Amino acid sequence: YGRLYSTLRNPHQALVLRGFGKSFSLRDNSGKLLGTLDERQAYWEAHPGAVYLHQGETYLVRNLDPERREIVLLPGLEDYYTQPRAETEIEVLQGEEILEGVWVGPVVLRERVTGYVKKRFITETVLEEVALLMPELTFQTEAVWFHPCEGLVVLPTLEEARQPDQTFLTEAQVPAALHALEHTLIGLLPLFVLAERQDIGGVSYPFYPRPLPSRGGPTIFIYDGYPGGVGYARAAARQFSRWIAAARDLLQRCPCEEGCPRCILSPKCGNGNQYLDKQAALLLAESLSAHYRSGKPN
Repeated sequence: YGRLYSTLRNPHQALVLRGFGKSFSLRDNSGKLLGTLDERQAYWEAHPGAVYLHQGETYLVRNLDPERREIVLLPGLEDYYTQPRAETEIEVLQGEEILEGVWVGPVVLRERVTGYVKKRFITETVLEEVALLMPELTFQTEAVWFHPCEGLVVLPTLEEARQPDQTFLTEAQVPAALHALEHTLIGLLPLFVLAERQDIGGVSYPFYPRPLPSRGGPTIFIYDGYPGGVGYARAAARQFSRWIAAARDLLQRCPCEEGCPRCILSPKCGNGNQYLDKQAALLLAESLSAHYRSGKPN
């Protein structure tokens, strides 16, 4: 097969085993190298104005230079922390139905950090929302997706209900139900595949705007957070019935009323855990779990 040689003295040091190939250097104000971040981490965690924790020390990000791939950190003593805001879009390239109603396939992911929020420690008071203009990050990965509203009646308003005991959602509830169930599934997935929560991402659509090989309608995507994919989504699809049953059980048993970090709140949410409906998500999970337990198509 022949051999390949590198002119670099230590070429293995340039190989990134996890994350993105492009890395950013973390430097203090004097130029001293403190560490490195991959490109996606840099945009999410070390954008300009972010409060960044490195080896137990708090820093304030002064600048992020995409061309030099350099992040400058200043010593920070802030009494607040920051959360990024981001927009994510998915384009499905093709799909394979692994289980009735559960699809897996390559997708193109486009995401952009659009700003951040400053929040006071302990009280969670929002101090300021700051807009950012950051580069868009695009990469191909693999996702699992399904349509959780099939089998449920979706009504325009509550007044349209004809049978009080019928299982239904209103159109206004659907986005928050999808979003909450997406968070629950992401949080539970490390119990079923060899992954960490930060390795996985998700996005939900009340109406997916592009063509799909599946039936369409309200859709939840869970994707591998690395270029090319590493098999998490495919492994999740094969265990979908157990996965969705675990989500149902968690939503049923969690003692909170409107949602908490144990069930539907996510530390990675790009819109700050807004628009979540725990009870509507439970309705979706119960419907899906019942279909797969009975062997009926979703």
